[in-house]
Amino acid sequence: ANDLPSWMGFAIKELQITMPRQLSFRDSSIVVDAKNVLIDETGITGDFMATNVLPINKKSTAPLRIGIDTIAASFMQNVFVKGAIAGNVEATFLTSKTRKDSALALHLTGKAAYDKAADSLFISCRAILNTNEDYGVPFCADLATISIYKNSRVDYVYNHGHNDVSLVLNGKLTIKGEFLIKDVSFEGLCLSTASSVSCHKFSLTPGTMPNLGGFGLQLTKLNLDSIASGSLLNIGSRISLLSEDLGISAAAGFKIYSVSGSSVWKFKSLAIDSISLKMDFSAFRFDGSIGWFKNSPSYGNGFSGHLQLDLKALNIGFGAIGYFGKKATYKYWGAQISADLGGKIMIFPTVMLKSIKGGAYHYMKNNAAYSQAAVDLSKTFELTPDSTVNFGFQAGVGLCFMQESLISAEVLLEMAFNNNWGLKYIALYGQASVLSKNVKHPTFIGASLKVFYDRDNRMLNAMLDAKVDVIDVLTGTGKIMLHTEPGKWYCYLGTHSSPIDLDFAHFLDVKTYFMMGQIPTSLPPLNEEIELLFDEPTHSTAEGEGDKTLTGKGFAFGMNLKANCGFGKKKGFVFAYITLDGGIDALVIMNHNDTLCGGDWRAYGRAFVYVDADAGVRIHKKKHVFLELEAATVLEAEMPRPVYVSGKIAFRYRVLFFKGKIKRHYAAGKHCS
Repeated sequence: ANDLPSWMGFAIKELQITMPRQLSFRDSSIVVDAKNVLIDETGITGDFMATNVLPINKKSTAPLRIGIDTIAASFMQNVFVKGAIAGNVEATFLTSKTRKDSALALHLTGKAAYDKAADSLFISCRAILNTNEDYGVPFCADLATISIYKNSRVDYVYNHGHNDVSLVLNGKLTIKGEFLIKDVSFEGLCLSTASSVSCHKFSLTPGTMPNLGGFGLQLTKLNLDSIASGSLLNIGSRISLLSEDLGISAAAGFKIYSVSGSSVWKFKSLAIDSISLKMDFSAFRFDGSIGWFKNSPSYGNGFSGHLQLDLKALNIGFGAIGYFGKKATYKYWGAQISADLGGKIMIFPTVMLKSIKGGAYHYMKNNAAYSQAAVDLSKTFELTPDSTVNFGFQAGVGLCFMQESLISAEVLLEMAFNNNWGLKYIALYGQASVLSKNVKHPTFIGASLKVFYDRDNRMLNAMLDAKVDVIDVLTGTGKIMLHTEPGKWYCYLGTHSSPIDLDFAHFLDVKTYFMMGQIPTSLPPLNEEIELLFDEPTHSTAEGEGDKTLTGKGFAFGMNLKANCGFGKKKGFVFAYITLDGGIDALVIMNHNDTLCGGDWRAYGRAFVYVDADAGVRIHKKKHVFLELEAATVLEAEMPRPVYVSGKIAFRYRVLFFKGKIKRHYAAGKHCS
């Protein structure tokens, strides 16, 4: 027994002491908690916490009022290990515009830790705003109001002898007076002692119109970016010299650069980014702009511009776009000219010339040719410098038959050549409409076509989009895509995410797709209503093979029919309606590298049916449902060997106060693994 180790000291598992008010602050008793305390010859070890330490003095007129709710500290043999603090801070020098005598209130949290081995102390404190408030700006509260949003904060960090204080603000600023600015919004505006000023987002609310000397001044762009040499403030402005509806307005863009490597913002230089002029009178409309490039990663040094002149009385318009600049090893240029002739020049019987367009470029590439977006003939001249394109040109015409509103079409051909004058790429763009003047936004029948061939990569891409809207009785959209390149090809008549869609009088909606070649290796997801009824996502049986057969070839098709009927769905005293939804999906994947259970191919299929019905009355615009019924069944299968079949059924009902739900799942066979 004498050999057993012994310990002499004082131990406390848990202790709480409530201090008398005479030893506390502002009529609030301090409560001290101690846990796992050991006191012996090595010192004090334990966790200590005090609450209600220092409540805020609401009667104080000091610029800052501080209240401490909690202080916690942990010690190990008389050495501080870690600690924490929580409380509140009120800034009285900012007066709330929405609540009388309300200071800016922040929630304070902090923590500290000590590394004995490295003799290093780390301290971190954060004061964060929990509500949105409007405050008057100090010294000019009558002229400016700042709205500070929740999650704005002040951070303090002490680490290895270095102090860093940062202020991160979210909100908006409004300036009154002669120079009126409304709602300049900022998000993540950071003022820090460790770095220069930065801002995640700087913007103006659309529709705001500052005023300068009686003229309408609009700040169209305001953002702050960090760059290698410091920070960059982009400002866009527009001033109305006459009325908004009829007159002259000018706009300019500026870039203000700051010096890097300084904890305070220092002005470095000012550069004019762009200048534009707009004139709108009864006889004509003019719109022109010019913008400069300076050390641009894409454009180097140079400028670009555009002009648009519309003669209203003659219904004729002229436009021009230009790029001119220089990069390190070459100069580039590009220009496009267009004329809208109003469909008044007859070139064949019943065929009228509507517009002409032409352009050329040198050492530039047209990004619109490579784009997969839908065709827009007003955006087919989007150039960037490229030394591999020696020369390229565009030529196009717009035609209408009989009259512009009957049949209208536009077509544009583009060719580009490499430095050996061999073909680099060729593109054909087209848009057409029937019984609609606007080929871009047809109101009856419209279509767009784009065919692009890239000779360098031996890639052909064709895309046809169609849209129909017959007086809202028959509406629909569809897309056909064809793509070929070495080792890859596909042909899509609609896709999972964008099927061919026809809607008949909002009663019957039909969606379908057919894909072959390089295709997605899983069935599309089920409708959200069906997944919610099953209380879980219903994935396709093919999804498990997605990564293995991603580059495999195959084909897929599907069709979905959805019908709606009833009355009173949006208004009326009595309502009753039903939705019927059903469809099939099929997928066949060809085997590659023996990944599909040894077969040459594997097929996946699905069929589903869904019913949703509601009936009741509407009183004071509030629905009271007497009958509610929702049911769905899903059948999925995969084959050949091994064969797997699964089925799910779900049923939910509510009749007056009686309700219930049933779910069942059946499966046979096994997945291909």
